[in-house]
Formats: sequence, C-alpha cells, structure tokens
Amino acid sequence: NLNQGTLNSSGKIGIGQDGRDSSWPSAGGGGGYYGGASNQIDGGFGFGGTSYVSKDFINIFVIPGKNSDNNGKVQITYVGESPTKNPLNNTYTTVGYYSYKTSQTGYYKLEVWGAQGGTGSGSGTSQIGGAGGYTSGYIHLNSNTTLYVYVGGQGNVGNPSISMGGYGGYNGGAKGGNDTSDDDDVGGGGGGASDIRIGGNEFSDRIIVAGGGGGGGPSLAGSLGNSSSSTSNSSGKVGIGQDGRNSTWPSGGGGGGYYGGASMQTDGGIAYGGTYYISSDFISTSVTAGNKTGAGKVQINWYGTTAP
Repeated sequence: NLNQGTLNSSGKIGIGQDGRDSSWPSAGGGGGYYGGASNQIDGGFGFGGTSYVSKDFINIFVIPGKNSDNNGKVQITYVGESPTKNPLNNTYTTVGYYSYKTSQTGYYKLEVWGAQGGTGSGSGTSQIGGAGGYTSGYIHLNSNTTLYVYVGGQGNVGNPSISMGGYGGYNGGAKGGNDTSDDDDVGGGGGGASDIRIGGNEFSDRIIVAGGGGGGGPSLAGSLGNSSSSTSNSSGKVGIGQDGRNSTWPSGGGGGGYYGGASMQTDGGIAYGGTYYISSDFISTSVTAGNKTGAGKVQINWYGTTAP
C-alpha cells in the first residue's frame, strides 16, 4: 500500500516479483493491484503490493503497513443508507491516502506539510534529512466536493551494515544511494510530499503540495522541502524525487513534491527537497521551507461563507 501506481512494482497486475537467486538473495515482492518489485541486487528489498480503490467509494482510508498479522483480513460492515458526514475540521497525521467530502459550501483553509528526509551515514557520522515544507491557503469549495488527501512518509534511514541506502517515504520520496565499497557509507531516503487533489488521484489533479525534504548523505544533510516552486534543483519528474547515486560516497534520495527533488550525481552530493505548488484558486496563501520533521501532515478547516 505504499503507492497506487506502478512505482516500485513488478509491473504485473496482481503478482509480485520473485526474489533474486544468489549467494545473498533478495526478498520477494508482495501481491497487490500491481505486485511489488524485488530489488534485484544481493540482499535486496522486497516491495509491498500497491493499493486500489474504485471511484465508487467515499470516505476512503488507505494506510501502508497497517496489518501485522500473519494473514490478511477483510471486513464488511453495514453503515446504513448513508455514512456519517465528515466533520468540518479534519487533521491527518497518519501516513497514507484518504478522502474527505465537504459538507458545506464556503471557504476552507487547506494546510499541507511535507515529510522529512531520512538520515544518511558515513565513516561513523550521521547526516539528517531535510525537513518537509509547509503550504497553505484558503479556497472556496461547494458542498459534496471530494478531496483526496495524501500524507507523506518520512524517508527511511540507510542501513550501513548491508551497504543499503534508505528507501524513500510514501508519496514520491526517492531511495538513497548504496555503498559500492562496503565501508558503511549510505544515503537516506527522500521524504514524501503531502498534497490534496480534486477530480481524481493523478498527480495532475493536485491543487496544493508541500515538498518532502531530501535524504541525508555521508557528509551533507538533506536540503529542505519547499525551497522552490520551479524545476531548478528538481529531478525533472512530476511528483517523484531522484534516486541517490550508488558509489563509494553515495548521495541521499530527493524528496517528493510537485516536482521531485534532484540528487546530485557526484560523490557525496546533496539531495534536494521537493518543490511546492498551490493553484490559482487559492487566496491568502503561505509557503515555508523546512517546517516539518518526521512524517507529513494535512489539515482541513472550515472558515466560513465569506472570504478571509
């Protein structure tokens, strides 16, 4: 459930990728709408399968890694002729994907915080990931408008014991670079962006975005999320950061954002945070770089029928 698309998937519908056969084999990918990939390197990671929810559903919750039981589980509960309406004010702090339907016409304040990048390490030292950005504004919405809410995940810490860079956080964080010389230098994963979408679940449906921070490297801390709204220092990819460089002195992974952050492909290069975005439908906007540590956050607050 770390994502809904084909990112880190096997590319096969429903079936995970088999692990690599070697003297240090990789783990198998999980099943899902798209099956999870198996990182085809010695000791590689097995990704979980992706999620899917049809547009016929409302009040959606999708949370990665929620079930710790040995087996899966399905539950069907009758809630009556219509589910309870969403409250006027909602705060989302658990990493994942949700839906929110407005119950009144008027102005809402939407606030999003990107997630922090993961810590990298080098020669016994640790360099922290950049903090996630903050983006907010007021927007006029009609009642029964569905907002799709994405809360970014913090980038994972690199694992020097197996020379493996940290994996990126949910919603666009990129993987930190691996150490190619076994001297315990690894990059942290990029932090995931937090955003709100209207009209669908594609990147093109985003109306407000806060970038995740870049992952830390062996010698440099990750750059802050929301440092830019342009493609400068970005991966050039919509929504997804650039993976860190695998080398004897690797770099961290770029943060997720409207455009994902770049990871400088030089020894020990800096990893940039993702960029921010806010549509022209908003008023009284605010953007701050490097405002959030840990996982991302989204807040929706009813303001009133008149503009602020």
